[in-house]
Amino acid sequence: MRGRVRSSAYALGAALAALLLAAIWTGPARAAGETITFFSSHVSVQRDGSVRVTETITVKCRGRLVRQGIRREFPARYVTRLGQELRLRIRVRQVLRNGEEETFTLVRGSDETVLATGRQGELLEWGEHTYTLVYEADRQVAHHERLDELFWPVTGYGWELIIDQAEAVVELPVLAGIQDAGAYTGSQGAGGRDFHMEYDAGGNPVFVTTRRIYPGDGLSVRLTWPKGFVIRPDFMTRTFYSLRNHFFVYVAALLLLVSLWRLRVRLRGAEPSQVRLSPALADLAAHGCLTEASALGALIGLAQARALRIDAGGNGLTLAKGERSPVDGLGPGQDRWQWFGLAEFGTGLFARGSEVPLQGPSTALARALNLLERAARKDLGRKIRAVLRLRELYAAPWLVVACLGLSATEPWFGVGVALALAGAIVLGYGVVGWFFRSWGRVLRNRPGSLLSALAASAILVPVVSGGLVGGWFFVQEFSWIAYLLFAGAMGGTMWLPWRWARHKVLRGPQAEAAIAGLRREFAGAEYQDRPLWESSLGIAVYAPVLGMLDAGTRELAEGVARALGAEPRSTA
Repeated sequence: MRGRVRSSAYALGAALAALLLAAIWTGPARAAGETITFFSSHVSVQRDGSVRVTETITVKCRGRLVRQGIRREFPARYVTRLGQELRLRIRVRQVLRNGEEETFTLVRGSDETVLATGRQGELLEWGEHTYTLVYEADRQVAHHERLDELFWPVTGYGWELIIDQAEAVVELPVLAGIQDAGAYTGSQGAGGRDFHMEYDAGGNPVFVTTRRIYPGDGLSVRLTWPKGFVIRPDFMTRTFYSLRNHFFVYVAALLLLVSLWRLRVRLRGAEPSQVRLSPALADLAAHGCLTEASALGALIGLAQARALRIDAGGNGLTLAKGERSPVDGLGPGQDRWQWFGLAEFGTGLFARGSEVPLQGPSTALARALNLLERAARKDLGRKIRAVLRLRELYAAPWLVVACLGLSATEPWFGVGVALALAGAIVLGYGVVGWFFRSWGRVLRNRPGSLLSALAASAILVPVVSGGLVGGWFFVQEFSWIAYLLFAGAMGGTMWLPWRWARHKVLRGPQAEAAIAGLRREFAGAEYQDRPLWESSLGIAVYAPVLGMLDAGTRELAEGVARALGAEPRSTA
């Protein structure tokens, strides 16, 4: 007896679960009895490749999903069975309900276009209503090499109502013989065959579904016919449609070209004063790193500034602290470019003692040369920014990387999102730089800088937050892998304008002119017949890099080379 009761309980539970699943499966629309009892579409293909569609939709209203009217969703873009992407941009000509004009609104989005009928606040009467939608869409015929194709999403895939039966009639231009015809049911991209096809009295194919179409599913038809019956748009028409469909991408590409042009103009128009080379930078330009020539030039400069004393005793050369500190300022006859980096060099040289012998390898001299190279690279960065002037232009090649298109199925949309993100990064970078520069001037009590700092602060928050939000949407639209690849590609191309400007600074025509001027200035200078470090000629700090040493300085040059572990060079 207990076993029978338990079996009955199991059977009752299974029945209740089945009823619950059935209720969930059919959804609220079916439970309320709201359905589209008949969906009829007449598609007329025009000679120019556009289509004129008349849809007759009979809907049963019960006040749940259908309250003010129907909501017809059109995909913004779709892909034909032969792989060509088409955009669907409709123009509504007429909307009728039960034979009378009906109010409607049309909302265009990036993914879909929504046609909503009815007035706000006015509810439909319960019962059946028949809607007639008449609209047109241009460029819906895909032109292939040997044939033309129409792939049309008859019902779309956005209905929340069940469609009891759908029918589509396709009318081709006169004498266009159908080469292939077919239809597909189910979700978008599916290949369901729940339909039958026949021909009407005019020879037009008629597709009728043989089962209900549930929410998320739809009916699509496909026809192909020989070329020549539909006119392929000419070049100007295709250009117009391309500009209209991808307007944002073309604007971004135009901004990219303008940015690159401005960058080129700025680099070509750089003044020699912007690329004035210090002795260390001249050595960096010649060898890619600092050599003993830079150390020798720094010693000559410190000696001329009386911050260093060179003693030539019986045990060889010894470097000793002078009467002045290396950070006191310029030496006699030296300008700020000649003096650049010598304070760091002298500080590192005497960091652990007041004397440095040059009899053998010297860690103090090597440490001082490293500090000088670090200062020279900072100076190089400042000069590159002086040539570029606008930090935003550093990121111009990022836009080139964005044009790779990060979405395989929707490449133009991927290009647009990538360009928008790159533009947000460029703008954010410029605003952040403006913010710090402005408040730096305020801290240095520069007149008139407070207003600029406040403006930069007011713009910083929305720009940076907008860039972060754009990056978040970018990640949501694609994937973390695509985002990392994009960020890595942008980071990898940052060196392009930097290398361009670096070439201008170190080896461009302005730098060559500066070095040639130094050679002429040094060759034309007069100094006494004694070592360069004992003269008051400030330009002598360039002599080792230019290879223009006198006999008295060669002994010091050989000592510096031995102290740095390099082979002594013969300089003339």
